[in-house]
Amino acid sequence: MIKSSDVRGFTLIELVIVIVILGIVAVTAAPRFLDLQHDARKATLAGMKAAMASASEQVYAKSIITGLDRSPSGAVAMNGRSIEVIYGYPKNQYKDVWSELLVGEFGEVPYQDASKYEWMWHNPSPTKDGLYIMPRNFTNKKQNCYVMYRPPTSNTTTNYTLEMVDTGC
Repeated sequence: MIKSSDVRGFTLIELVIVIVILGIVAVTAAPRFLDLQHDARKATLAGMKAAMASASEQVYAKSIITGLDRSPSGAVAMNGRSIEVIYGYPKNQYKDVWSELLVGEFGEVPYQDASKYEWMWHNPSPTKDGLYIMPRNFTNKKQNCYVMYRPPTSNTTTNYTLEMVDTGC
């Protein structure tokens, strides 16, 4: 017969305590190593870029039908709304143009609280600069998490510029 003093090993309660401690460590350390928020922001930004590209192409198709694809200014009707265009593509203004083409809650940088809106938009100079769309809590293009849209500058330029920068997301 084996004496109880000769038995070595873990008791059930010790094993349960070790498993619970390992579980707590895994739950607290996993987000740090997996970086899920960064990947989610990048995917969301890619979705916004795709939505803007799709909307631009739809407006351009309508512009071709109405004969505005070579005109430096004009407007096409989309869903009962007037969309201003430059050489057939949407202007780089959020108000009155992109607000009609995109779905979501948008706030304007720097006038509104970035934590209260799904997206923030910034248009420093509508005639020179692009329209910047940033996810929640991003308010500056220097943070490197945005989609930038710029329409063509002439009728020889055949396309718009749509750029996604996600290094700071």
